[in-house]
Amino acid sequence: MQQLEDVSRIRRLLNTDRVWCGYALADLDPEYWPHTEWHGNGEAVALLYHAVSPPFLFTHGPDADLLPILDVVVRYPALLISVGERVAVELEARGYGLTNRKRMLRMGHRGAEPAMPRGACVPLSMEHASAVQALHAEGETPDFFLPSMLASRTYFGIFEEGALVATAGTHIVSDRESVAAVGNVYVKRTRRGHGLGKAVTSAVTGSLRKRGIQTILLSVEEGNIAAQRAYLRLGFELHMPFVQALAARPSEPGD
Repeated sequence: MQQLEDVSRIRRLLNTDRVWCGYALADLDPEYWPHTEWHGNGEAVALLYHAVSPPFLFTHGPDADLLPILDVVVRYPALLISVGERVAVELEARGYGLTNRKRMLRMGHRGAEPAMPRGACVPLSMEHASAVQALHAEGETPDFFLPSMLASRTYFGIFEEGALVATAGTHIVSDRESVAAVGNVYVKRTRRGHGLGKAVTSAVTGSLRKRGIQTILLSVEEGNIAAQRAYLRLGFELHMPFVQALAARPSEPGD
């Protein structure tokens, strides 16, 4: 078990499952790399991403190789985790309690370029930030949205009577690693059930394919069957389940 600094070795390990490891692959980009801490053992790799607090933990690889790495991460009192079920269980065995726990599904796009929706979908940019924030002000702001994400050239929206009613974009895009994660799909509550979410998601996926991105992925809650069905119709397929949670150890007396 060792701390990894060789980008080529890390990339090789992550490329064994690009759909699961898409976010981690994007973290190899120069703008994110300084925030990363990598640990490896055999064919397993763990990423601690320090640009957020608490640090974010991602793991990949065979359990036999992966579990010893967890002894390194227990030095952190709290972690945001995106891991397989076995790793979540092992973290609990090491004294972490898991809160805000969600059972998630990773989905990957099959590769065919989807038909771009006609007419209503328009590209969004930084000049639309206030419109996006007004839509989110309904009270269900998507996870991981920052106005700066609109500069990625991968956001699309639908306007009705001058108001933004649906958006979709990306959480990460790496041209260097040819990977992107679709996210922040949001439809105004009164306009749901009319295919708007499907339209903007299709626009994002189509734009990524035209851009040359090879691996396109997304995450969806296991219980959100309606969203899963919509994504399946757009060319995504189920890849694997995982656990998303805040892992925290009880404070010791005197902490």
